[in-house]
Amino acid sequence: MAGRRTANGERFDPDALTAASKTLPMGSTVLVTNPKTGKSVKVRINDRGPHVRGRSLDLSKRAAEELGITEKGVARLKVQRVDSKSAKSTTADTAEESVSASTH
Repeated sequence: MAGRRTANGERFDPDALTAASKTLPMGSTVLVTNPKTGKSVKVRINDRGPHVRGRSLDLSKRAAEELGITEKGVARLKVQRVDSKSAKSTTADTAEESVSASTH
């Protein structure tokens, strides 16, 4: 997966704080929080996916590591949109969702 082109045309970097989403606007910044540990990380949406039913985000390896979910691979996390280049509104949408961690 490292080096492949993402939906926005940039190369995937597993060490970057990025994520893939089917619904959030490209370029959006979201705060992802692990409610079990309280750890949070801001990621930028730069790809489309995940292509697995019931999951809303694919996190980069680094984002998953910072949240402490790399061993489990899938976790229920809080996702809050904090910024969007594509959206005119900066209102925060909050939801607790099943999020997958890409560790490739």
